[in-house]
Amino acid sequence: MNRSSYYMSKLLWSLSSIDNRVAPLVFVIRRWAREASITQSTPGPWFSNFQMTLLVLFYLQSIEILPKLNYINEQSVTPSSSSSSQDTTSPNG
Repeated sequence: MNRSSYYMSKLLWSLSSIDNRVAPLVFVIRRWAREASITQSTPGPWFSNFQMTLLVLFYLQSIEILPKLNYINEQSVTPSSSSSSQDTTSPNG
């Protein structure tokens, strides 16, 4: 099993579950890119669907719709027992 693709799929699913606009936007952009011949199903000097998806996710992080990956990582590592202290970390910081 390719663990990298597993973890990337899990990450993409997690990010799309944060905001219900993410999955439809990614779908529309990927479809537009395919119809505009920006992406293709065969490897070559063009963007893949995966790369196009990453660009969309990066854009959504840059306009603070999605949190940055370091914030997500910090939240997954932080034990829930420390929730008694106030969390002042910004999800987009």
